[in-house]
Amino acid sequence: MTELTEELKNIVEPEPFEAWLLDSLEDILFVKDLLKNKIDKASPENVKETAAEADSWYARMTELLADANYYLDREEHENLIPKSKEFTDYDREIKLAYKCAIQRSIRDKVEGLVNGLQQRISLCQSFLSFEKQFLFNEKGKV
Repeated sequence: MTELTEELKNIVEPEPFEAWLLDSLEDILFVKDLLKNKIDKASPENVKETAAEADSWYARMTELLADANYYLDREEHENLIPKSKEFTDYDREIKLAYKCAIQRSIRDKVEGLVNGLQQRISLCQSFLSFEKQFLFNEKGKV
């Protein structure tokens, strides 16, 4: 099977949540560690490398966020509790949230990593812009 056919098969027949999580965990943990590192502002090249690395991981993490949203939506759908006299709407809402807690937690964590990567890219762009402005001003003073 070609790689594209395999990818399409995974879209139509996604793997179970637990298998997806195990497949994705290494990338999630890598990005989590990546975001713990301080940005080395010693040179513009270091900042550019940091921005490039964050940008390359941003695409992967947004893909994982889409997957996590899918698994959360599917879990919510599978655990909907029909209206009845036995449960109030609030009871149904709480039970649904409980049954989907793991998927929601993973989704929220991946979403936080996506936001962290966005902020890192933006911060690197700010550093580079400041550096460019500083160099321009210094050249003008000479």
